[in-house]
Order: sequence, then structure tokens, then C-alpha cells
Amino acid sequence: MKRINIGILASVDSGKTTLSESMLFVSGAIKNQGKIDNKDTVLDNNAIERNRGITIFSKVARFSYGDANITLVDTPGHVDFSYETESVLNVLDICILLISATDMVTGHTKTLWDMLKRYDVPTFIFINKLDQSGANKLNCIEDITNKLSANALDFGEFNDDFFENLAMNDEDMLDKFLEEGSLDDEDITMLISKRKVFPIYGGVATKSEGVKELLDAITKYALKKKYGDEFGAFVYKINRDKNDNRLTHLKITGGSLAVKDVILEDKVNEIRLYNGDSYETVDRAYAGDIVALTGLRETKIGTGVGVDRTIIEPITNAVLNYSINALNNDNYNEVYNIFKTLEEENPTLKTKYQNETKELTVSLLGEVQMEVLKSMVEDRFGLLIEYGEGKVLYKETVNSLSYGVGHYEPLRHYAEVGLAIEPLERGEGLVFESKISKDQLATNWQRLILTHLEEKEHVGVLTGSPITDVKISIVAGRAHPKHTEGGDFRQATYRAIRHGLMNNDCKLLEPYYSFTIMLPREHIGRCMMDVEKMSGTCSVTEDNSDSVMITGRGPVSSFKNYQKELTSYTHGQASIVCIFDGYDDCHNEDEVIAECGYDPLLDENNPVGSIFCSHGAGYYVPWDEVYDKKHTTDDNFNKYKNIYLGGSEEDFGELSDEDIIDIAKENAKVRQQELKKEEKSLEKIFADAYGIKGNTDNIFHTNQSNEQIRGKLNASKRKVTVNGKVRNDKPYVYKPVKRQKKLLVVDGYNVIYAVSSLKQLSKDNIDGARDELNDLLCVYKSYFDGDVYVVYDAYNVKGSSDRNEEYKGINVFYTKENQTADTFIEMMAGKFGRNLDMTVVSSDNLIGVTALSFGCKVISSREFERELENIKKKISQKVEEIGNRQNDKVYLLDDVNEDVKAFIESLKDKE
Repeated sequence: MKRINIGILASVDSGKTTLSESMLFVSGAIKNQGKIDNKDTVLDNNAIERNRGITIFSKVARFSYGDANITLVDTPGHVDFSYETESVLNVLDICILLISATDMVTGHTKTLWDMLKRYDVPTFIFINKLDQSGANKLNCIEDITNKLSANALDFGEFNDDFFENLAMNDEDMLDKFLEEGSLDDEDITMLISKRKVFPIYGGVATKSEGVKELLDAITKYALKKKYGDEFGAFVYKINRDKNDNRLTHLKITGGSLAVKDVILEDKVNEIRLYNGDSYETVDRAYAGDIVALTGLRETKIGTGVGVDRTIIEPITNAVLNYSINALNNDNYNEVYNIFKTLEEENPTLKTKYQNETKELTVSLLGEVQMEVLKSMVEDRFGLLIEYGEGKVLYKETVNSLSYGVGHYEPLRHYAEVGLAIEPLERGEGLVFESKISKDQLATNWQRLILTHLEEKEHVGVLTGSPITDVKISIVAGRAHPKHTEGGDFRQATYRAIRHGLMNNDCKLLEPYYSFTIMLPREHIGRCMMDVEKMSGTCSVTEDNSDSVMITGRGPVSSFKNYQKELTSYTHGQASIVCIFDGYDDCHNEDEVIAECGYDPLLDENNPVGSIFCSHGAGYYVPWDEVYDKKHTTDDNFNKYKNIYLGGSEEDFGELSDEDIIDIAKENAKVRQQELKKEEKSLEKIFADAYGIKGNTDNIFHTNQSNEQIRGKLNASKRKVTVNGKVRNDKPYVYKPVKRQKKLLVVDGYNVIYAVSSLKQLSKDNIDGARDELNDLLCVYKSYFDGDVYVVYDAYNVKGSSDRNEEYKGINVFYTKENQTADTFIEMMAGKFGRNLDMTVVSSDNLIGVTALSFGCKVISSREFERELENIKKKISQKVEEIGNRQNDKVYLLDDVNEDVKAFIESLKDKE
């Protein structure tokens, strides 16, 4: 029989636990389908889960269906428990991504999709709640294909086009389809297993509708995995049972495992097969099984054991740090050990205790996790706690290449390490390597240095925050044949890192959220202004008649408490979902550094200087004097520097300052050429995805003609490397974009009160000011190749209804009672902004921000006044030129040379 490990992922309130219950019920594993409201579900068996009605911990259930033994893994849906969800992905054979038909694809759904892509998990999609008001399966499928993948395909209807659409996702399958006219089950299985197709099913989990069809498809199309003969396993979870036994949950990825087998020097006492909160024990488990083991003390989440050497760094990270105040226990040693036990089960907690301040801190994702953790420590350990204010977890990185030297030489000790420290791209973390030969430093010492680089969380010199996105390479090292001990290289390595950071141009990084805000339409301007004030970026991604969806990105420090403010000014009608989106440049670096008050010279735990020996005694050398006293040479670092600046590995010689400058200049030229190519690629993406709006020369700062760009883009096929193999993409074919119709919308009263002459006129006669502006716009229309609208606010005019009048070729619009010009212009921007070349004239900031978000251009009223003046001057000059032509008489002989004139005159005389 097939062994299939299935996971269910979904955003909160999509019906994930209900679907789990329905699958168990349809398979016959349970007689009655449990309900969350009744607190009788199989998988949400924890007291905290049942009280809150949400899934907090991942759990498994087992059942048979058809020819398959299925292990079902239920995961949390709330973003605060994303780590628990992520940790199970590496043990799944198939995943069901559950989407609510009413909510469709949410921001958290996209995050889950990205996780599935990262872990390469074949995925089925199930659209739930199709019986609810407003639910539409076709709309949901369109949302899925637009936001997740165009390869998602409705498997509910096998119509004439089904196999053709299926085959279009793979070249080999397309060839087979063209030859045979169909595809078999094995073909579909391969497409799904390679994530080239994502089957879509739909139904109602509460009524078990569509669940049988989903199970049939999974058992039919799931690929039967092949495993090796040697024992290997991957640890995805650690927790404790009711008797405080430590449980290691893992998937066996090769061979088999028996009771009393040894893993990491510990014997396996029990092998448990859990089903909800109950379990049975077995003597042996086999490849593909998900089991829980007792007796192991050294296992860690995210690591492999046996022949499985997998190590996975999760993308889920807590970004806020909270101090813990124990209310009923003064022994901080005990409190610290409690939280270290919890950290073993959830490594994102990152428990720390500062001896100097006697402060215990943990890292958390959000308020729901805070409340759950508070309940958990009380229930399990009888500990009452309260939290301090949340502080953002900053990180540090470097901007350039630097050389760090660490020397450790107290009496009868010796080690020296030279490190090259350079920046990596955002999100790459830390990379360590050795760039020296075993002749320069013995291999065992090199391995030891690499171990010391990896074993500690190294901190920066700006705020003492952990460093990230840095590559550290060993470029020099020296040991003493008699005096060097292992601990000497630890000291030298740590000091070399600190010395290299002191020599570098360091930068502070802060965590960012990607956010999705749903709010009533009338609050869009306020929201977008708030985002800008908080140093975020955003755009309107969905615009309905009553509500809008705004998506964007911004610093955690600014957005962490925005939910309360958003709820306040929208009177509870808005929601925001924030998801961790990596680290980026700190928006207020100087302020944070000053507030932190960190001094690297005073950090005794992370010294920046080194220890040298003189006259039989060790002495401390400040960081800025270490380089002059070092014992190793610069040869390898200079070679490394040469490569970093664009040179070749063949040049081993020491470079002069002039050589370095020359190489840097040459490297800058190469980079400039690369940037130009990147700009062309961006232009192609811009044109393909959106159609070219406005003048792309202004967007990409290039003066090249379309023909030149076309020629370069079509010059050859692009080569893309995927998993080490070169894939030839089809050449880009330039497609000219239709010219967009122009539209100018003027905020009438805003312009009147911004233009001095009109403002003065309005004091005496507002109607006269309106007529004067209308006349000016008529003049402007003669130079503007498009439609012109001017909007006047009739908000306070009782009984007024909206009306549109045509006046000498322009459209004059008056709003109805209780409707502002702002609202009308925003409505026009939403309707026409992305389809027309639309320009809005207003000095109102809210109108400007909203118009920009819809793809419009914005001109301030004062800028428009200057434009009107320029047009007036052009008209005056034209009139003057025409007048001059009428006054001047042109004679036949004016432009004839003197010889011809004389000849003509002679002819006249003869007559």
C-alpha cells in the first residue's frame, strides 16, 4: 500500500480543522464528524485550542483510504504560529491548501504558498465554504490563477479542453498530447509531483461535500516515494507528553528504526504512532512513517539524523523582543530553564538572560502568541508572568570588504586568524568558508575556526545586534607547534570578526512587514498617508464599490501597533494582516543607534582588540593597533581583495593602491553595463505585465530608441539555470503597446484658490472665477490631446444633484449634495487610472496620494498655473507671428539676385 503524508495549510477561519474532521469521517476513521463549537474535534484536543477555537500545535491523525495508508498533519492557521506550520513542510508528500470561497486568496495564503514553493511540496487546492452567500467558484479560481499560479487547474470538470490545458504546462506532455490526443494517470501524477500542475477541487467541509472527490484524487495521483536502505530521519517537532516525557517527532527518510536503536548516543525507548491525543507503540517503523520517539535528549527541530544530513533554517522569525516578569517566582534560574525548555519546542523564542540587568527576554510574533504562551506557562509550570513593552529585533550587516585580524597570545597560548568580511544580498544570512591551503594552516585548525564561526551568534558594532547577510572567509591563520590549544582559536576567531567589523562600513537593518489592509473606501486617503508617514510603501490592489484592499511593505517598528489606530478611525470596519517580510535598511538608523547607546569598546563579552605577548606576559592591544602587530601576511587577503574588486584568481601578488583604484574603476564600468541590461529587463517586464503607461524613457532614464531596444532583446535566447540545468527560454518578441487616451481632471475650487488672479476674483464673484477658469481650460484644451474635466464641489448645496455640462469642448461637472470633489475625483481615478493616461490637477495631498496609487499622474495647482501661463505666451507669440505676416507685403523680385533683376528690367524697357 501507498504511504502518504498529507498536510493541510490555510489562513485562519478557512475551515481547516473542519476539513480534517470531514476527511476522517468520509474515510470511516470516525463515526461522527466533530465540530469546533462543540469542542469535540479529534485534532484540536489541547485545552487552550478548544477554549480559543483555533489550532495552535501541529498534530497527526491516521486512517486508510482505498489502497493508501494516510497520515494527516493538521497545522495552525494563525500567522503567530507560522513556525509550527513551516516546521512540518519537509515531512509532507502532499499538501492541501485550503481557501475560503468568501475570503479567496489572502495575504497569509500567499505566504503559505511561498513556503510550499520553497519546500517543493506538491499541492492540491480545495475551495471551501462554497455554500455561503457571495461564494463563487469561478471567481475564486480566477483569483487563484492570478495571485498564486497560472498552473492551477480545475479538476472538477473534465471537459474537451482539460487535457490540452494540462499538457500546456510541460513540453514533453504537450508532445505526447499532440501525438496521442490524451494523457494517462501516470502523466498527471508526474505533473503534480513536479509542481507543474496544481489541481483545484471545491466543496463544503461542514457537509463533507467534495471531500470524497479530493481524497480519491490524492490517492490516485500521489507519487509512491522510493527510499534508501540506510536509516535516516528528519526531526520536525519536539514536545512533551502529560508525564513530561520528551517526544521527538520525525519522519523516517530511509531504512527502518527499531526500539533500542541508538540516535545521537541515546537509545530509543518507545516508537509511538499518534492519532490525535492517543497513540499506539510499535517495535519498528519504516521509511515514510511519521512517528514520535522517547528517550532522545539531543535532537533538534529542523535537522536530520542518521544518513539524513538535512539542516533547514526556517524563514519564520520573531521580530519583537519582550521582557518577562515572573510574578510568583523570584528564582530567575528556574524561570530561565522553563523558557529554555519551551525554546527547545519552538526555537523562535530565542530566550536570553542578561546578568547585568537581570532581565529575561523572549522573541514573539504577535499578541495571540503572547496570550497563548502566558496560558501555557501557567498550565504546565504554574508560573504567572507579565510582559514588558515589545522591542524590535534589529540586525547589522556590512557595506564593503574589510580585513579582520584576531590574535590571542597570553603566556603559553597562541593563535592568529585573518578573516575577509564582505556583504551578501538581503536574506542570504551568514556564509563561512576557508580560502587558504593546508600548507598555510593545518586542516584541523581550519575546521576548528569554521566551527567557531558557526557556533556563536556574532554581534555587530553599531547596536550589538546579530550580524546577517555577511560572508566570512578565512584568508590567514597561524598556530604554534607547542602552545596552541583549541580554545585559543576560539578567542582569535571571535576577535577577528569584531576587528573586521570595526574596519568596515556597517549598516543597521530592521525587520519589515508585508501587509494587507481591507477598509471602507472613504478612508483610503487617510490610510495611504499613514503608510507614507510610517516609512512604508503601498498600492491599491483591489477596488470595489464599498471597500478597497491596500497591500504594501513597511518597518515593523512603525506598523506593530497600527491595528489599534486603524480600528479607531474606521470604527472597527477595517482589518490588517501583517506578515514578516525579511530585514532591510533601517529607516531611522541614526535615531536607533543613538537611543541604544551601545559602545563596542566597552563590550567585555565581545572584545574588539587582541592579546599579544611581550617579555613573558600577555597584554591588550586596541583594535586600531592590531593590524600593525599581526604575525601573518596580507598575501591571501590581497588576492581575495583583487577578486572582490573584479580581478582574477591568478593574481597572487600584493596590489598597490593605484592597482586597486584601477580595478575598482573597471569593475564599476562592468557594473554600469549590467545595470543597463537590468533596466532593459525591467522595461520588458513593465511592458509585458502592464502595458507601457506614460513615457518609459522617463521611467528607465534611457534615450535609446524602440528599435535599438527591440534589437537587443531579440538578439538571442535567454539562458536560465534551474537546478544546475540550462533552460532555453523563448526569445522576447516586442509587441507595440497601443497609445492610451489622455484624460485631464481638474479639482476646480482647489485651482481657483491656488491661482492668485482667480482667488482675487472669487472674493467678489465666485461664479465669475469659475467662468474664468473654464475659459482658461478651453484654451488649454486646444493644446491638450485628450478630454478635459473640471470638477466643482456642491457638497453644501441643499437638494443639489450631480450634473455634467459641456462648455466649449470641456466637461464641467458639479457634484451632488454631500459628495465632495475629492470623492468624485478618487472615483474617476479608480475607474480610469489604469486604463487611460490620466492626469489629476490638485494640491490636495489626499487626492494626490490616492490618484498616484491608481497609476495617475498628479500636477499641483501652482504647477498647472505656470503651465497655463506658458500656453498663454505661446498663443500670444503665434498671434503676433500671424499679424506680422499679414502686415508685410511680399514682392516677386525680393529674393532674386541682381543679374536676374537687371535682365528683367531690360525686358521691361524693350516693351
